[in-house]
Amino acid sequence: MKYELLGKLSLKCVLVGDSECGKTVLASRITSKEFRAEYVPTMFDNFAATIFVDNVPYHLSLFDTSGRDDISSSKLRVLSYSKCDLFLVCFSVQNEQSLKHIEERWIPEIRMHQPTTPFILVGTQIDKRFETPDIQVKSNIKVSPTLATEMAIRTNAESYIEVSALSEDGVDELVKEIVVTVNKSPVDKKQKSTCKCCKLL
Repeated sequence: MKYELLGKLSLKCVLVGDSECGKTVLASRITSKEFRAEYVPTMFDNFAATIFVDNVPYHLSLFDTSGRDDISSSKLRVLSYSKCDLFLVCFSVQNEQSLKHIEERWIPEIRMHQPTTPFILVGTQIDKRFETPDIQVKSNIKVSPTLATEMAIRTNAESYIEVSALSEDGVDELVKEIVVTVNKSPVDKKQKSTCKCCKLL
């Protein structure tokens, strides 16, 4: 279905997901085109940039949050949820446990605080999907596109998109999907809630 953009030019997105699933490097790649190779634990960070979709400029603010589950991290994280236009719920395709936590932890949390805010399911680190897994690490099991798509449908995600911050694969598609999702007309949103379907890329 093709959506008509309604002209919301300032967009706030919040990234949630397990620690080390690639949220920070993705936010950096989207806003500055830079790739941060070194992992630095995040408590809270804000990335901003002007992006262009169909030659229209949009101001995009990406709020990067901690994936830790301690009380102080959780309290700080939910403060960023206010006036959020869209959640990017992230997991690593090289870590099946991070996908399981989408349904067990992240969707319940965002729905508790923002019951109606849409979200996109984002599979990160797809460049690592075909690397040989470390058999000593049980969590290092690759997530197939089929398994991730099933999760997107089951959790009523707006769409599922796979990206690599390293190679930039899927990043432009994600940026466009952010703008399209936030600017869907009320009729389009009502139709989606009725049919319980989602666009899978």
